[in-house]
Amino acid sequence: MRKYEIIVMLRDGVKDNEGFAIMKAANTMSFVENKIHNFIIGKVMYVTCEDDLDMKILCEKLLANTVIEKYEINELCTD
Repeated sequence: MRKYEIIVMLRDGVKDNEGFAIMKAANTMSFVENKIHNFIIGKVMYVTCEDDLDMKILCEKLLANTVIEKYEINELCTD
């Protein structure tokens, strides 16, 4: 068995509308007061799978929209 952490983010140059909306709303709060300059939304997934699963194919076919998203695969230590 293997364990992976998969991080999916928008590619550079792709506008993050959700992140922009959160940043804009947060900056209106009295305790934030325009202190946030950038806010990026992404996804982190944890997968435990059989040793022979090709995680790169899973990411490209299902977990990430590779036209607008990039992904990172990190293999985690198993106990």
